[in-house]
Amino acid sequence: MMYDRIQRQHEAKKDWLWRNLLISAIALVIIIGAAIGGWLYYAKSYVERYESFLDHLSASTQYAYDQNCLLVSDGQQETRVLRKYMFRSYNYISVYGMGDEQSGPLSEDWDLQLIYGDGSTLSLWDIVEKDEKGNTHYKLYLYYEGTDGFTYAYLADNMTLGSIKTTGKLGS
Repeated sequence: MMYDRIQRQHEAKKDWLWRNLLISAIALVIIIGAAIGGWLYYAKSYVERYESFLDHLSASTQYAYDQNCLLVSDGQQETRVLRKYMFRSYNYISVYGMGDEQSGPLSEDWDLQLIYGDGSTLSLWDIVEKDEKGNTHYKLYLYYEGTDGFTYAYLADNMTLGSIKTTGKLGS
């Protein structure tokens, strides 16, 4: 009789242990699944925002090409970009791909601005940083503002202002 009671208590403890392990395993799988799902959703929306930026930039560039009205400004003067060069900066940006998405324009004045004639602009800032070893790193901050209120900003560590000016024939 006493042995039966001890045996039942032992089996009840084993059942409780397995039940808790199973519940914990299920909870862990759900948490990991939710984390992976959240990360995948963020990555997908990140890519979609960049692709939407490229769509808007392409439409602005096409408008400027059709109307022959793309201007580049350095803050001092505006210069018309020749029609044959208008898609070069767009191609350069699309080939180099996504950067580190940002929230808006920088507070200081831009170094170069493309004015597309449809009301949209692409502002560019040359970023020069020194690391702890004293090495210089060049980056390009891009901020696009479309006619429909669409904005997109990102920091590209694989582009420089000089390279986009040279590639796009955007002046010296």
